[in-house]
Amino acid sequence: MTTPAMDTTDETAESSRSAETSHRPSALPEVSKPNSESPWPSALPPYLRSYEAYIEYCMARFEHEGVPKAAYERLCASCTAAFKILSEAFVDCNWTESWNKEVPFCSVNQFLRSASEGNCHHHILRAESGESDVDTPEPGDAALRLQIISGNGLAEPPLTGSLYLHCVGRGKGKVTLANIGIEVKDEHYSGARGSPTSVITARDGSWNQAIKWMENCRSHPLCNAVQTTLQDKWPARLVAVGTPGDTYVRVCETSRDGFAKEPYMTLSHCWGKNGVPIRLLEENYARFLDGIQLRELPNTFRDAIELTRKLEIPYIWIDCLCIIQDSPGNQDWTRESAKMQEVYRNSFLNLAAGASSDSNGGLFKRRYPLSVVPWSVPVAENVYLTSMYTNEHFIYGVPKLILSTRGWVLQEQLLARRALTFGQAELHWECSTCQASESFPDSYEKHVFTNLWMMETGIFRPAWENLLNGKLVDTDRQRAWNRLIKTYTRRSLTMPSDRLVAISGLAEQLSSRWSGITYLAGLWSYRLIHGLLWYNEAKGQSIRDMEVAPSWSWASLIHERQLKRPLYGLKGHEDRLEWIDVLAEALDACVTPKTTTNPFGPVACGGSIKLRSPIIRGKLARNYQRYTCNLAIEDNGNLGTSTLLIKDVEVKWDDINDGKADLEEVYIAPFEIVAHDSYDWAVAHGLVFLKTTVPLLPGRTQWRLRRAGYFELGDDYFCVHSEDWFMKGDERLSSDYDSDNGCHDNGSDRNRADVLYRAMRWKRDIDKLKRKGLFRHLDSWFAGKVGDSPEERMNYLRRDPYFNGPPLNTNLENRYPPKMWKRLFPHISHFLETIAQVARNNKANGTPDPVLGLGEGNGYYTYEIV
Repeated sequence: MTTPAMDTTDETAESSRSAETSHRPSALPEVSKPNSESPWPSALPPYLRSYEAYIEYCMARFEHEGVPKAAYERLCASCTAAFKILSEAFVDCNWTESWNKEVPFCSVNQFLRSASEGNCHHHILRAESGESDVDTPEPGDAALRLQIISGNGLAEPPLTGSLYLHCVGRGKGKVTLANIGIEVKDEHYSGARGSPTSVITARDGSWNQAIKWMENCRSHPLCNAVQTTLQDKWPARLVAVGTPGDTYVRVCETSRDGFAKEPYMTLSHCWGKNGVPIRLLEENYARFLDGIQLRELPNTFRDAIELTRKLEIPYIWIDCLCIIQDSPGNQDWTRESAKMQEVYRNSFLNLAAGASSDSNGGLFKRRYPLSVVPWSVPVAENVYLTSMYTNEHFIYGVPKLILSTRGWVLQEQLLARRALTFGQAELHWECSTCQASESFPDSYEKHVFTNLWMMETGIFRPAWENLLNGKLVDTDRQRAWNRLIKTYTRRSLTMPSDRLVAISGLAEQLSSRWSGITYLAGLWSYRLIHGLLWYNEAKGQSIRDMEVAPSWSWASLIHERQLKRPLYGLKGHEDRLEWIDVLAEALDACVTPKTTTNPFGPVACGGSIKLRSPIIRGKLARNYQRYTCNLAIEDNGNLGTSTLLIKDVEVKWDDINDGKADLEEVYIAPFEIVAHDSYDWAVAHGLVFLKTTVPLLPGRTQWRLRRAGYFELGDDYFCVHSEDWFMKGDERLSSDYDSDNGCHDNGSDRNRADVLYRAMRWKRDIDKLKRKGLFRHLDSWFAGKVGDSPEERMNYLRRDPYFNGPPLNTNLENRYPPKMWKRLFPHISHFLETIAQVARNNKANGTPDPVLGLGEGNGYYTYEIV
């Protein structure tokens, strides 16, 4: 593979300011190379009207190393004065405390004028539209004040914080200028953060870095799997790109005799609101086989084809040119979409147009010259205030690149062995082994702080590859899938019907490495009861479509604003450090794929799960003061009908149309009780159902239950017993706690001792329940049951395919020792006793529930959810 230079004359990548910042040195008079003592030339020529233009000119003429570092730290008079005050205040600051300082700044007009002139590194960074997501102050003479808030409780740097602008006299609103960091540049300072070396991502500096990534990747074993030669694993068509200078490309069929199965590349891009301007259709199919003129293609396609030619790769796969978009019954799309795992897995390199909202945006972007190198302001000896690095993939949990907001693109990012993303600010690299950018060209892994939000809120290629190939237990795979779904459901899909097919390649890939576990319309059979306990974080933004998936699957929820980026998605209840008392078990699950070619794609209507659990019918009424609901339950006892009340049930509705009316009749089923070792609280988790009808025979229907939401009912040990503890603290402390171990007579120490005593009492009681086998850490229990033997694991899963765990304890009224039961879980115990009491009375009176029947008489029923 050669390492050609990027085309520096591509006018599509240039900005409208090309006249004053042209990169063609021959078009400009000579300017002597600057030196470190004098960052400005002796006199700016008239064609260089700003400091910004001067830096861009220097980078084009002398390359990145020719621009003095002082040039990237230039501040205007207002910033210089403000940071001088901050520097003086910073000298005596305490590293272990938060630091908050506000100083006079300038007027709004002065701020905006300095930004537009491009003569202040700090102003231009945050005030030019497009560089920042924050709002710009409205023009006027109002005074601004600069505030820095910093401090993270560490004994030494690095500290983090934010820089704000306050507009005096206009309320308490403030504009965020920048996320900041504090670095100590002493003898141990590594200066590991790099920087882009060109103003436009089409320049040689960016391309040379991409070549280095590709060359390094060739030595990664995980990144160089043998490409398949099986025809059914190949895409039906590819675009033959030809050689540099060719004015056309053509679509070729991979099944034709004589087709050479050589490497190909792929492209990830946004179609845009109006779709792509050129698509493969039945009517133009023959013409596309003969050839397509490059001028017919949008900028993104042309850029991708040009890079493919430079790398001397003969083919590229572009979805709208390689899949017939109007085939009868959508057959071609159905067939080809089922191959997504192989299409991207076998690609040599996936090119991603990260910052383009449609196919005309192109791959290459122009960077702001003053943002190419991060600004750095001295605030004390060897201590600098710096701009914090924010990765374009995720900024505080929200993807900044438009491409990363699209649902289909997630599996493209994870399935491809290596990907080169063209962002607005820099190029990004991901392969099965490494994740990097122009700012951190070696790897993000060496700089964990830069990737913290990314790891918490998303899943990326190296982590996914480790999940597939590492020796991970079942629960690790389950958690990783939950994290993937949380990322996926935050993204948008133009077609709601694509909800399952757009991640079918990932599901297929995980299934091939997860023996004995069945895929069920977005869920997995491993710990199915626990997998059902997802909930919707996007309150009031979703509607349910059971044509897409059964109600119990997250895939049945569709965000109302599909073309807008949802801030929240779905969340699965995590139990990494918790002990569980399981109340429910899955007996059977049935899902039928719509097509035999893609068992991990769309499903037919009628998927169901048969459950056995406590469940009760009642009416929910909102408690507006506590943001919870009260559940009213009708009990037909010996003394007549009475109403029992369960207070403070927290319900998270799936669909904005469910739960709108007060006194909504629902079915509530607790699935598990969770207690945490370190915190004195317990929570009952479960689902909320509504009754629905399903067809049986022509003209006949039957009642079933469909999911409507998720609920929690909690007991906070501290809140429940706080009054009792503080009233009787002296008596308890004297009998149960040795005052010589730190208890004193003053009130604050006594209160601390009371808290400590409650925590000790909680842990002691929970430990007793664990020793009795009433609470278990299910993953540890399972690991102890099967050990490291794959044969034992498979034998167990044949007996318990949904991994329900130990035999179910169906005693709801006397589940735990009486004193401990009331002391630890008063609300939960009242709820479970009510379920058992109502079921017992209904069975004694011969009063079956219209959906559940009579049940077992102890609160347990067997029922189906659809």
